[in-house]
Amino acid sequence: MVWTTPDAPTRADVAQCVSCGLCLGVCPTYELTGDESASPRGRLAAIAAVADGVAPLDDTFEEVVDFCLQCRACEAACPALVPFGKIIEGARTEIAIQRPTSSRKVVDLLVGKAVASPGLIRLGAAAAATARRTGLDKFTPAPVRKLIDGLRDMPAERLRGEAFPAVGEEIGTAALLLGCVMESGFASVHVATIEVLRRAGYRVVIPA
Repeated sequence: MVWTTPDAPTRADVAQCVSCGLCLGVCPTYELTGDESASPRGRLAAIAAVADGVAPLDDTFEEVVDFCLQCRACEAACPALVPFGKIIEGARTEIAIQRPTSSRKVVDLLVGKAVASPGLIRLGAAAAATARRTGLDKFTPAPVRKLIDGLRDMPAERLRGEAFPAVGEEIGTAALLLGCVMESGFASVHVATIEVLRRAGYRVVIPA
């Protein structure tokens, strides 16, 4: 088996596990099932087997990896300091890439492409505002309606790329990252943050 991404589990990380079993008592999925494959030790063994070509990257492997809650309680109990969270995240990345599904493609489009584009976010915000005015928002999930509610406080001016002087004596400069959804849905929070920083004596710079 050949991993395809830089984030894939490394042999060195997986090999740190000495199979002592101290992780078993703190793993909620193992406590629930008593199944070795639902334990950190069992998941690491499955990842090693796939990496070595002994087992395929199939539905069974995906189920073993996805059943992990990523609570990372095992990391605190591990005497070998195995970076279990990092390993599982890498395995899930490989599963998403090597076993693409329609839902994963949609998520990749929305999260990987749309959210990374401020222009598309603002377009989506405008569409959401229109849905609110026309009453179509009642057909949208509650989290989306909450986002639409935040649009009412959206400032008219663009913040990105601007600089705001300190109020009174300047004691330093602070950079404020607008993020993606925040700029369109909760820009009033940014405006309030800028005002607090300015009154505290900071010149606020917004990266473009």
